[in-house]
Amino acid sequence: PSAVPAVAPDSVSWSATSRLYNPSDGRSPYAQDILLVRFRPGTRVAEKSRVIGLVAGTVVGGRRDATSAGGMYVIQVPPDTTQALLMNAQATIRSQASVASVWLYAFPPHEPTHRQPNGPTSH
Repeated sequence: PSAVPAVAPDSVSWSATSRLYNPSDGRSPYAQDILLVRFRPGTRVAEKSRVIGLVAGTVVGGRRDATSAGGMYVIQVPPDTTQALLMNAQATIRSQASVASVWLYAFPPHEPTHRQPNGPTSH
């Protein structure tokens, strides 16, 4: 597993960016292997790493903002064309007490050239 930073990075890796803005299956409005996660304030790095490890996730980016102490982490999980693994990963992360919120990443409508996520959806 990759190292989990104490505060979310303020960028997204280039390899993850191409998946964020180019749906691979043409059917789903969601990335098949990306979750957006915010942890509760005060969550230690070891706990963040444990939670992300529960779903075999890797931090591929993030977004810092004023609404949360640690920012939003962009987590890549193993891809699954049925999205069952993604939904299970979302439920697993959501069930952890240290997690404030977790979202699926929805592709921006009509904006395929963005290079960073505009923020989470409520799905």
